[in-house]
Amino acid sequence: MQSSPGGSAPRTPRLKVAVIGSGPLAFYTDPGKTGLELSAVGVNRRFVSDLAARGYMPKTLDDLVEFAALDVSPAYIDALQRAGYRNLSGEQIGSLKAVGVDPAMIASLASAGYRNLSPDELEQVAALKITPDFIEGFARIGYAHLPVDTLVELKALDVTPEYVLNLQRHGIHPESAEKFAELKAVGVHDVK
Repeated sequence: MQSSPGGSAPRTPRLKVAVIGSGPLAFYTDPGKTGLELSAVGVNRRFVSDLAARGYMPKTLDDLVEFAALDVSPAYIDALQRAGYRNLSGEQIGSLKAVGVDPAMIASLASAGYRNLSPDELEQVAALKITPDFIEGFARIGYAHLPVDTLVELKALDVTPEYVLNLQRHGIHPESAEKFAELKAVGVHDVK
Protein backbone atom coordinates (compact mmCIF):
# COMPACT_ATOMS: atom_id res chain seq x y z
CA MET A 1 0.00 0.00 0.00
CA GLN A 2 1.04 3.54 -0.60
CA SER A 3 0.39 6.48 1.64
CA SER A 4 -1.78 9.18 0.25
CA PRO A 5 -0.32 12.64 -0.25
CA GLY A 6 0.05 14.45 3.03
CA GLY A 7 1.02 11.30 4.97
CA SER A 8 -2.54 10.31 5.99
CA ALA A 9 -4.26 6.92 5.54
CA PRO A 10 -2.72 4.38 3.18
CA ARG A 11 -4.15 4.14 -0.32
CA THR A 12 -4.68 0.98 -2.40
CA PRO A 13 -2.65 1.03 -5.63
CA ARG A 14 -4.72 1.25 -8.81
CA LEU A 15 -4.30 -1.49 -11.36
CA LYS A 16 -4.04 -0.53 -14.96
CA VAL A 17 -5.68 -2.67 -17.63
CA ALA A 18 -4.73 -2.61 -21.30
CA VAL A 19 -7.62 -2.49 -23.75
CA ILE A 20 -6.87 -3.78 -27.22
CA GLY A 21 -8.79 -3.40 -30.44
CA SER A 22 -10.20 0.01 -29.69
CA GLY A 23 -7.62 2.08 -31.52
CA PRO A 24 -4.39 3.21 -29.92
CA LEU A 25 -3.32 1.18 -26.92
CA ALA A 26 -4.77 2.77 -23.82
CA PHE A 27 -4.80 1.91 -20.16
CA TYR A 28 -7.79 2.27 -17.88
CA THR A 29 -8.03 2.03 -14.13
CA ASP A 30 -11.66 0.91 -14.20
CA PRO A 31 -11.65 -2.52 -15.89
CA GLY A 32 -15.12 -3.60 -16.89
CA LYS A 33 -16.62 -0.15 -16.48
CA THR A 34 -15.67 1.61 -19.70
CA GLY A 35 -17.21 -0.93 -22.07
CA LEU A 36 -14.20 -0.48 -24.31
CA GLU A 37 -13.05 -4.05 -23.76
CA LEU A 38 -15.96 -5.12 -25.99
CA SER A 39 -14.19 -3.55 -28.93
CA ALA A 40 -11.57 -6.30 -28.69
CA VAL A 41 -14.20 -8.71 -30.06
CA GLY A 42 -15.60 -6.28 -32.62
CA VAL A 43 -18.33 -4.63 -30.58
CA ASN A 44 -18.13 -0.86 -30.88
CA ARG A 45 -20.53 2.04 -31.28
CA ARG A 46 -20.71 1.67 -35.04
CA PHE A 47 -21.42 -2.07 -34.82
CA VAL A 48 -24.22 -1.46 -32.33
CA SER A 49 -25.72 1.45 -34.28
CA ASP A 50 -25.56 -0.52 -37.57
CA LEU A 51 -27.43 -3.39 -35.92
CA ALA A 52 -29.98 -1.01 -34.41
CA ALA A 53 -30.53 0.62 -37.81
CA ARG A 54 -31.59 -2.80 -39.09
CA GLY A 55 -33.90 -3.39 -36.15
CA TYR A 56 -31.61 -5.72 -34.23
CA MET A 57 -30.66 -4.71 -30.76
CA PRO A 58 -29.37 -7.67 -28.76
CA LYS A 59 -30.84 -7.68 -25.28
CA THR A 60 -27.62 -8.32 -23.35
CA LEU A 61 -23.90 -7.73 -23.67
CA ASP A 62 -23.51 -11.48 -24.11
CA ASP A 63 -25.80 -11.30 -27.15
CA LEU A 64 -23.66 -8.51 -28.62
CA VAL A 65 -20.49 -10.50 -28.04
CA GLU A 66 -22.13 -13.59 -29.61
CA PHE A 67 -23.11 -11.59 -32.71
CA ALA A 68 -19.56 -10.29 -33.01
CA ALA A 69 -17.99 -13.72 -32.38
CA LEU A 70 -20.21 -15.32 -35.04
CA ASP A 71 -19.47 -12.43 -37.43
CA VAL A 72 -23.14 -11.50 -37.61
CA SER A 73 -22.41 -8.28 -39.38
CA PRO A 74 -24.84 -5.72 -40.75
CA ALA A 75 -23.78 -6.97 -44.20
CA TYR A 76 -24.84 -10.53 -43.24
CA ILE A 77 -28.23 -9.26 -42.05
CA ASP A 78 -28.64 -7.27 -45.28
CA ALA A 79 -27.78 -10.39 -47.33
CA LEU A 80 -30.37 -12.48 -45.47
CA GLN A 81 -32.96 -9.78 -46.06
CA ARG A 82 -32.14 -9.67 -49.79
CA ALA A 83 -32.60 -13.46 -49.85
CA GLY A 84 -36.11 -12.99 -48.43
CA TYR A 85 -35.45 -13.49 -44.73
CA ARG A 86 -36.78 -10.37 -43.06
CA ASN A 87 -38.05 -9.82 -39.54
CA LEU A 88 -35.92 -12.59 -38.07
CA SER A 89 -35.17 -12.47 -34.37
CA GLY A 90 -31.61 -11.93 -33.22
CA GLU A 91 -31.59 -15.52 -31.97
CA GLN A 92 -32.64 -16.81 -35.40
CA ILE A 93 -29.94 -14.77 -37.13
CA GLY A 94 -27.29 -16.02 -34.72
CA SER A 95 -28.44 -19.62 -35.15
CA LEU A 96 -28.39 -19.38 -38.95
CA LYS A 97 -24.91 -17.88 -38.95
CA ALA A 98 -23.63 -20.47 -36.45
CA VAL A 99 -24.53 -23.38 -38.76
CA GLY A 100 -23.24 -21.70 -41.91
CA VAL A 101 -26.38 -20.43 -43.62
CA ASP A 102 -25.47 -17.81 -46.19
CA PRO A 103 -27.06 -16.39 -49.35
CA ALA A 104 -25.16 -18.84 -51.58
CA MET A 105 -26.57 -21.79 -49.65
CA ILE A 106 -30.08 -20.32 -49.82
CA ALA A 107 -29.71 -19.84 -53.59
CA SER A 108 -28.37 -23.38 -54.12
CA LEU A 109 -31.33 -24.84 -52.23
CA ALA A 110 -33.72 -22.71 -54.29
CA SER A 111 -32.13 -24.01 -57.49
CA ALA A 112 -32.81 -27.55 -56.21
CA GLY A 113 -36.50 -26.63 -55.75
CA TYR A 114 -36.45 -25.67 -52.07
CA ARG A 115 -37.55 -22.05 -51.90
CA ASN A 116 -38.95 -20.09 -48.98
CA LEU A 117 -37.73 -22.48 -46.31
CA SER A 118 -38.47 -21.43 -42.76
CA PRO A 119 -35.51 -20.29 -40.63
CA ASP A 120 -35.80 -23.55 -38.66
CA GLU A 121 -35.71 -25.61 -41.87
CA LEU A 122 -32.67 -23.66 -43.12
CA GLU A 123 -30.93 -24.26 -39.80
CA GLN A 124 -31.61 -28.02 -39.93
CA VAL A 125 -30.53 -28.33 -43.56
CA ALA A 126 -27.31 -26.44 -42.89
CA ALA A 127 -26.54 -28.26 -39.64
CA LEU A 128 -26.79 -31.63 -41.41
CA LYS A 129 -25.02 -30.37 -44.53
CA ILE A 130 -27.87 -31.32 -46.85
CA THR A 131 -26.69 -30.25 -50.29
CA PRO A 132 -28.35 -29.99 -53.69
CA ASP A 133 -26.33 -33.10 -54.67
CA PHE A 134 -27.93 -35.05 -51.82
CA ILE A 135 -31.39 -33.83 -52.86
CA GLU A 136 -30.78 -34.53 -56.56
CA GLY A 137 -29.46 -38.02 -55.74
CA PHE A 138 -32.86 -38.94 -54.35
CA ALA A 139 -34.65 -37.28 -57.27
CA ARG A 140 -32.60 -39.42 -59.72
CA ILE A 141 -33.87 -42.62 -58.09
CA GLY A 142 -37.51 -41.55 -58.05
CA TYR A 143 -37.82 -39.56 -54.84
CA ALA A 144 -38.13 -35.98 -56.07
CA HIS A 145 -39.57 -33.10 -54.08
CA LEU A 146 -39.19 -34.74 -50.68
CA PRO A 147 -40.39 -32.61 -47.78
CA VAL A 148 -37.60 -30.93 -45.81
CA ASP A 149 -38.38 -32.95 -42.69
CA THR A 150 -37.94 -36.15 -44.72
CA LEU A 151 -34.59 -34.96 -46.09
CA VAL A 152 -33.52 -34.13 -42.54
CA GLU A 153 -34.54 -37.57 -41.29
CA LEU A 154 -32.77 -39.33 -44.18
CA LYS A 155 -29.56 -37.36 -43.71
CA ALA A 156 -29.59 -37.70 -39.92
CA LEU A 157 -29.80 -41.50 -40.27
CA ASP A 158 -27.24 -41.58 -43.09
CA VAL A 159 -29.76 -42.91 -45.60
CA THR A 160 -28.21 -42.26 -49.00
CA PRO A 161 -29.48 -42.89 -52.51
CA GLU A 162 -26.95 -45.74 -52.70
CA TYR A 163 -28.44 -47.34 -49.57
CA VAL A 164 -31.93 -47.11 -51.10
CA LEU A 165 -30.77 -48.60 -54.41
CA ASN A 166 -29.06 -51.47 -52.61
CA LEU A 167 -32.23 -52.33 -50.69
CA GLN A 168 -34.30 -52.07 -53.87
CA ARG A 169 -31.92 -54.45 -55.69
CA HIS A 170 -32.71 -56.97 -52.97
CA GLY A 171 -36.47 -56.63 -53.33
CA ILE A 172 -37.14 -54.11 -50.59
CA HIS A 173 -39.52 -51.47 -51.97
CA PRO A 174 -41.19 -49.46 -49.20
CA GLU A 175 -44.00 -47.14 -50.25
CA SER A 176 -42.15 -43.98 -49.20
CA ALA A 177 -38.69 -42.57 -48.61
CA GLU A 178 -39.52 -42.21 -44.92
CA LYS A 179 -39.75 -46.01 -44.66
CA PHE A 180 -36.08 -46.28 -45.71
CA ALA A 181 -35.24 -44.08 -42.72
CA GLU A 182 -37.31 -46.36 -40.48
CA LEU A 183 -35.49 -49.42 -41.81
CA LYS A 184 -32.11 -47.82 -41.15
CA ALA A 185 -33.22 -46.74 -37.68
CA VAL A 186 -34.10 -50.30 -36.69
CA GLY A 187 -30.80 -51.68 -37.94
CA VAL A 188 -31.40 -52.72 -41.54
CA HIS A 189 -28.09 -51.80 -43.07
CA ASP A 190 -26.77 -52.58 -46.50
CA VAL A 191 -27.98 -55.95 -47.77
CA LYS A 192 -25.36 -58.13 -49.40
